Amino acid sequence: MIEEVKRLKAILEEKGAYDLQIENWGRREFAYEIKKEKMGFFINFTFQTEDTGLVDEVRRLLAISDTVLRSQSHRIDVKTRRVRRFLKKIADLEIGSDTGATDGESELGDLEENLA
Repeated sequence: MIEEVKRLKAILEEKGAYDLQIENWGRREFAYEIKKEKMGFFINFTFQTEDTGLVDEVRRLLAISDTVLRSQSHRIDVKTRRVRRFLKKIADLEIGSDTGATDGESELGDLEENLA
């Protein structure tokens, strides 16, 4: 799964996606069984792009992947993105975290630690 996350991150960066954030939501139980699996890892990718074809390409790659059981994509308006970014900064300040990284590196590192 780590390889899949790294591969998707590399593709997004290569194709010009920016404000890339990767969040590991951890291992969770599905609402219903998917391909005989009851649990799985939830990974949230948030990014911006000018290339509308990039979203279609990401959907296609996730659909043909053997490690991805289910995927969703959502279009988020600019105001919502700004509010989310602001709330994340506030949460980082409250925790005392000074990372504030938005390039996905720290989140990817946390993901690797959780899966090790």
